[in-house]
Amino acid sequence: MDTKTLQRVLEPFFITRTVGEKIGIGLAGVYAIVTDLGGSITARSRLGKGSLFRILVPVITVDSQKPMV
Repeated sequence: MDTKTLQRVLEPFFITRTVGEKIGIGLAGVYAIVTDLGGSITARSRLGKGSLFRILVPVITVDSQKPMV
């Protein structure tokens, strides 16, 4: 993707698809979920080559003796 698109790709309501095409939760939705978990997401792209999204989320330890609520 080009630089202008890359700068906006995680913004809510930003889409590159045409009207009527099926869409998923979008990258802004992914960004919201990841950041709510205390993580981060970054994007890199080379026009005509592809894009790389790096998602980091913290690791947690769960006590198996306590019920999850």
